[in-house]
Amino acid sequence: ALQAVADEVADRILAVGDRQPDNFHYEEQEGAFRLMIQRGEHSFPAYGENKRDQILSRWFKGLSLTGESLYAITGFGDGSHIRHFLKESSTGTNFLIAEKDPALLRETLSRFDCSDFLSNDRCVLGVGELDDAYFNDIQGAALTQINEVNSVIFSPLHGVDESYYDRMRNELLRQYLVVRPLMEVNIRTATDIQENTFQNLPHMAQAPDVGELKGEFPDIPFILIGAGPSLDESIDFLREVQDKAIIVASNSPYRKLINSGIKPHLVVTADPMAPTLLGFNNVSLEGVPLACPFSAYPESKDFRGEFYPGVPLTPLSTFLTREPAESQERQSWSKAPSPVAFWIFRLSLAARKFCSLARIWQFVMTDAITPMIPSTPIRVMSMRIRAKDIACPGILRKKF
Repeated sequence: ALQAVADEVADRILAVGDRQPDNFHYEEQEGAFRLMIQRGEHSFPAYGENKRDQILSRWFKGLSLTGESLYAITGFGDGSHIRHFLKESSTGTNFLIAEKDPALLRETLSRFDCSDFLSNDRCVLGVGELDDAYFNDIQGAALTQINEVNSVIFSPLHGVDESYYDRMRNELLRQYLVVRPLMEVNIRTATDIQENTFQNLPHMAQAPDVGELKGEFPDIPFILIGAGPSLDESIDFLREVQDKAIIVASNSPYRKLINSGIKPHLVVTADPMAPTLLGFNNVSLEGVPLACPFSAYPESKDFRGEFYPGVPLTPLSTFLTREPAESQERQSWSKAPSPVAFWIFRLSLAARKFCSLARIWQFVMTDAITPMIPSTPIRVMSMRIRAKDIACPGILRKKF
């Protein structure tokens, strides 16, 4: 059953073990399962005693939906209302199925085949904690022109925890407002990102990763420096604390810091375009590690300090660096580029060079190119570095 859901959702289902759902249970009657909502000592059927189809029809007819939209349906239940929503809504209506309890999802998927709607391109699934990973798959919807982002309330399930679903709705809107402009940039620079990834693979595929630093320095202050108007007035402070804190800088303020006698413990860059190198011109790069995604501008490889790519933050680099599965349930990533991906890449370049704009867009919206579009902004402390492989200065060296 877990094959029908994304890895993150499957992980959350597996994490609850054998715990039973907090507010639900299934009753079996004559070989059929009925979802029950538990209220204290009493329980009642989530979809009514009889005439389920009529109830779902009246529910859907009472909704006011906008074309080209993104809605969050509150609660997974046994999937009946979701299947009805998919059948009756227009093709431009994308939806996130929002479920609080992974244990309920486990119980439902063990009884019913929900692959008909879970595999649909308009449907994404979030479960459990309302963090970034919960909303990760809304990026596909963000590729289209969305006119409305809202929740669709299925009252019997929504009423189990209204505060959770209200917070989910607000976070969905916030996440969309962040993701949408990123996806626009990703589409605009998609070809550059593809080309950069392939050029970077030979020297980045075997380099150490950054994420093992996460959690290694719980008692050490962390300072992230960008280029801004307050940088000049912060120079004296940074000089004083550079041996007492971990200092990470983007490429933009790097020259200013070096010229002021401040050597960052780590420099990060994510820009796929040539201007990213300007911050490194005419200053020493010795002994400063660089962390960047596979899609960074290729000339960054000439950085003369230690060089550490981050985790594959694009589906393309992820696909290209797959490794044998660590277990039957999960895959991690290897260092062997795939020739299949290379030919997909060649096809995308051919589309860009020889096809009309409409045809290029058709390529982008198919599986050939959409998986190559980056899906996540760089998050420095979420990257992986193997601590034993790092020869870095100052406070980091002491830790290792």
